[in-house]
Amino acid sequence: DELWNLERAKYMEGNCRLCPIPLLVDGRELPRFDPSAAGPDRVVFETPWARGWLGLAHNPDSPAEIELYRHGARVARVRAELPFAGLVGEVDCGRLTLNASQSGIVRNAGWRALESLLSRQAALLLARQVRLHRESCKWLGPYLFAPEAREAWTRRINSGFGVASGGLLRRAARL
Repeated sequence: DELWNLERAKYMEGNCRLCPIPLLVDGRELPRFDPSAAGPDRVVFETPWARGWLGLAHNPDSPAEIELYRHGARVARVRAELPFAGLVGEVDCGRLTLNASQSGIVRNAGWRALESLLSRQAALLLARQVRLHRESCKWLGPYLFAPEAREAWTRRINSGFGVASGGLLRRAARL
């Protein structure tokens, strides 16, 4: 049985994406995290002891969830105490201490240092988003408060957004 197959390759890629050195399986290099692929909704960082990215989650109300790696190998997904919710990320940090089972991290000084770094990166991401959306907000504000827009939203709410059970939406809009 050859070592390289799709299932094993996907497992290795998913769990070793942040490995700082090339990983070869049967002579083929596994794809790794490419910082140049980060878009405007992500901030990429690299320090002597941690590297990775932090970005916006699809659900802005979800808790901040970070995939943690240590020396390039995935350790765990954790919820982090960051300045605002709706963040996701992947971080490789050599300062993390693994727990006794080697399947999680100890929330000690290394973890607190990483949380502090992630909080600063979250602030940078927020500043980037504000700059990015500042121009669109200049025309959006007056549009939202224009009488025509209010009338259109009132008609839309009263129609139930096209949902057959629009009564619930109308009642919610009156609250």
